[in-house]
Amino acid sequence: MRDLGYVEGRNLIIEERDAEGNPERLAPLATDLARQKVDVVVAIGGAAARAVREVTKHTPIVFLTNNSVDQGLVDSLPRPGGNLTGLELMSSDISTKWLELIGELLPHASRFVALEFETSANDAQVQPLLAASRATGKQVAISKVPAAADLARSLEIASRTNAQGMIVLSNATFHAHRKRIVDLAAQFRLPAIYEHRDFVLAGGLMSYGPDLNVVFRRLASYVDRILMGEKPADLPVEQPTRFELVINLKTAKALGLTIPPSILARADEVIE
Repeated sequence: MRDLGYVEGRNLIIEERDAEGNPERLAPLATDLARQKVDVVVAIGGAAARAVREVTKHTPIVFLTNNSVDQGLVDSLPRPGGNLTGLELMSSDISTKWLELIGELLPHASRFVALEFETSANDAQVQPLLAASRATGKQVAISKVPAAADLARSLEIASRTNAQGMIVLSNATFHAHRKRIVDLAAQFRLPAIYEHRDFVLAGGLMSYGPDLNVVFRRLASYVDRILMGEKPADLPVEQPTRFELVINLKTAKALGLTIPPSILARADEVIE
């Protein structure tokens, strides 16, 4: 926003509300924001966008989420309609790429677990993932996590069922609790692939997904366009076009893994 000419306290006031990864806090926080009569709401995650939409039909909402059409947030990506628009974080085939990458890292592994937050609208990731598992002969069990407090139990079960690797599906709550997930993966010695480099910076093994720095800059440009008078209904929902592969060699060493040269050669960033 600063690069677009905004200076907080001069021509910009930011009212920040943080649910801290707890979906139950979203409704009261959204109600509070609606009372503030803000000009634009930026909602990170589909649950946050839905919570804000429930309390205002007029305030523009710029979201960052996945599967916005399936979630009923917009009518279509080219023509959102209503008072919502924003950016999608993932492409529909991203989960197949996660399976491909962790399968290449663990060529002798055949049993994987995919961690999914129970309230997520993740069918667009789950269905291609299961189709890819059938096509490759790799078993992928979907482990639904009811709440952040259940993360330890979910990973313990995955470990006890002899999962050889883990795919953590995209979710705002998972991102908020990324350090906890990464630490549990290390505790149960589960090699895992994540959606964003933030997980790898927190000690995760590898990630493949859009560069969040680029994504949030695009999000800021949408906020600017709305403040300049454009309507959310006229702004197409954008999908990511560039993805980055990040690998943590220290974590690989702790797990007793050697990253194949074929993966290292494609990595955008290697953390040593």
